[in-house]
Amino acid sequence: MTNYKLTPYNGNPILHVRNMYDWKGNRGIELSLTHENITVFAHSFQLALKDLEEWYMLHRSKESYIQFKSKTKEYMIEPAMTVDEKRKVDDSLVDWVNTL
Repeated sequence: MTNYKLTPYNGNPILHVRNMYDWKGNRGIELSLTHENITVFAHSFQLALKDLEEWYMLHRSKESYIQFKSKTKEYMIEPAMTVDEKRKVDDSLVDWVNTL
């Protein structure tokens, strides 16, 4: 994912969307609310958005959650994770595990 921070656009939250691999090699959707530093992963966009809303409900005030849920959201579509990126992540995890 691109490493830059964006603040809400016109008061609307900006969500980064990226097609990613999970730890089993299956594809899924990574959804990040950058200005809040929150990222969720699910096997569909709808599930990822639901997980993000649930996280927001559990960790923010009820008013903040209602406001987040009701606002128009801006989406920034990121390029999908490549097989090479996945391989690099897998290799770095193997290296990390070997240091334990």
